[in-house]
Amino acid sequence: MPVNRTDIPYHLTTGLRTIFFNEFKREVEDDWRRIAVEVPSNKSKESYAWLGATPTMRKFVDERMPGALAEHGFELDNEKWESTISVDADALEDDQYGQIKLRVQQMAESARNFYGEKAFEALVNGDSTLCYDGQYFFDNDHKEGDSGTQDNLLDLELTSENLSTARSYMMRFKDDKGKALKINGDTVVVPPELESTALEIVGAESIERYTASGDDKKPTMNVHRGRYTVITTPEITDADSWYLTCSNRITKPVIFQNRKETDFNALEGNSETGFMRDEYLFGVKNRFAMGVGDWRLAIASIPA
Repeated sequence: MPVNRTDIPYHLTTGLRTIFFNEFKREVEDDWRRIAVEVPSNKSKESYAWLGATPTMRKFVDERMPGALAEHGFELDNEKWESTISVDADALEDDQYGQIKLRVQQMAESARNFYGEKAFEALVNGDSTLCYDGQYFFDNDHKEGDSGTQDNLLDLELTSENLSTARSYMMRFKDDKGKALKINGDTVVVPPELESTALEIVGAESIERYTASGDDKKPTMNVHRGRYTVITTPEITDADSWYLTCSNRITKPVIFQNRKETDFNALEGNSETGFMRDEYLFGVKNRFAMGVGDWRLAIASIPA
């Protein structure tokens, strides 16, 4: 049955909106949430002076000793994002509602995936983005209080041995009191070119290692098996770069600052656009920011 002009407002305000959110909220595995923590926002920007101020337990002697906020800090400005499509009124009159439904579903899929794109972009751009301690997120000379100089920017090929090296670096990161934070990296983020290598390193039952004499190789137990999740993302444009991150703590390497949830709206035929151009506009809008968080929860291996 054709869709009449008098039916269009109903489809826009109920049918298409329902279709959009059914797809947008469909349960899928959002890999980006392993590297990003969601922080609600109620203003145009938020301050993150608290990052790095990790309180540790101590013996209670005389009185409490509250930890101060870090000397440095940074702010994330919320940004507005949108996506809009137009549909000619004739398409509705010619009973092409099925095609419009597909476009709306694609819009929802794109809006959902956009969060992941921005999260991985924030991670990948960490070698040129300042974080709370005044250094680049990925840098060779992080230092806070009594931590000593610490390095989360390496130049290592993705191998079993080098993954162990990166993991040991992360486990030895210290707080400003010089105490090891015991952070366990559990997620390997790679470009498509390194996906098979990463999956083999973390999934194989055994790997071949050189004997003590170095003359030949023999299979040995793979100590990485079952310890890591592999995430593949095209946002890593360098085919040799890879990242080790920690997703098992309250904070994450990336901050998802959520100011306004994604919404779906439409301009109907009785709007100015509908009247003048005989078209209908479907739009998606949200407001948020993605930025780097605690550098100690991520290590980058980027070729020099």
